[in-house]
Amino acid sequence: MIIEQIRNTRTKCWESRQCLDYEEAKILAKFLPKEIAKAEKKFDFYKDLQESGEATNRQQTKLVESEEYLDLLISLNDGTLEFINSEELARKGELQ
Repeated sequence: MIIEQIRNTRTKCWESRQCLDYEEAKILAKFLPKEIAKAEKKFDFYKDLQESGEATNRQQTKLVESEEYLDLLISLNDGTLEFINSEELARKGELQ
């Protein structure tokens, strides 16, 4: 894992950012689809409750939380796969 210091342009403060290297991204890419499937199942459960009109306030909150979590996982998965693909293309270019 790579940790770098970056300057936040809005606050002008230095912040630490953790970045994955290629091998870590490949490992993460193996686990994300399973986690996404679990998150989709949870989201669908709360969505069905909401659509049937039987959801409590807490269940409505859980629906929003599960949707945000699912969106985060999908975004992370897309970014991870994009990174892996770009790294593989770069590595192929180095070999040729």
